[in-house]
Amino acid sequence: YNGLVLSVRGRWGTLLNGTANYTWAHCISDPATLAVGLAAFQYSQPDNRRADRGICPSHRNKVFNFTLLAGVPDVGEGILRVVAKDWRLAMTGRIQSGTWFSALAGTDRALSSTPNQRAVQVLEDPYASDKSADQWLNPQAFTLPALGTFSDLGVNTLLGPTNIQLDLAVTRQIPIGRRRVEVRAEV
Repeated sequence: YNGLVLSVRGRWGTLLNGTANYTWAHCISDPATLAVGLAAFQYSQPDNRRADRGICPSHRNKVFNFTLLAGVPDVGEGILRVVAKDWRLAMTGRIQSGTWFSALAGTDRALSSTPNQRAVQVLEDPYASDKSADQWLNPQAFTLPALGTFSDLGVNTLLGPTNIQLDLAVTRQIPIGRRRVEVRAEV
């Protein structure tokens, strides 16, 4: 694993602060060393363990995280001040590259009784021309290996879609006597 993490943190006045970090990384491994979640892992080519060396299964090579916290300044007088007072906004987000995965043959084409055999890539560009959640890969880009042979396609050579996650929370603390009640909405 090789990686670089850049972070920044700031506070602007009493009402706004934020943090952000960006990770750029590259991870290569033998799947047997990362067999977490893989019951009784077996190499796809027992006589050629290097054939299963590739990008780590859970690897994300680019990840950007951020958090922004903001408050509403005291404004106005009377009823306007009562309504606008004590509001807080929190926004967090993550943008990360897709997961890496392999195109599997789905059957024992090598006649070796080993799982995880990969398909053969026959087109230079394996992705669909109009990528969508329903079709990310071009099915014509792959075929089954000839009987009795293994594919030369490496492990985790295909990249899934980018993942974007945003969370927003708006809160207000309302004083009731000596106590405070918090009203919260999250999306």
